[in-house]
Amino acid sequence: MTLQSLRDEPNTAREYETIYILRPDTNNDGVAEINARVRTVIEERGGAIVKVDNWGKRKMAYEIRKELKGIYLYWRYLAQPGVVDELERNLRMIDTCIRYYTIKVDENVDPTARPSEFS
Repeated sequence: MTLQSLRDEPNTAREYETIYILRPDTNNDGVAEINARVRTVIEERGGAIVKVDNWGKRKMAYEIRKELKGIYLYWRYLAQPGVVDELERNLRMIDTCIRYYTIKVDENVDPTARPSEFS
């Protein structure tokens, strides 16, 4: 694992949460394809997925790209800072993704000490 920042301690990762919203007419195969792409981006760059949740179709607080509802997906993962940039670049290119948001939950997390609910 390479250090991306001088603030990062050796052999640690940062913990992130990403929520993205897909168009409500996205079929199950489309959702699975996007999830596979997100998983690939995270894992190919040395990240570890902690939790994935499909919150289903929900009404949004306001209209986004002429949609009032969306399919919400929640990801929690451990990764280096560059992974978030690449993940968001990929989400920007997906036409069915209408909004995404990533926050840093924690830093200097030992990846071996964090249990994964994802298999």
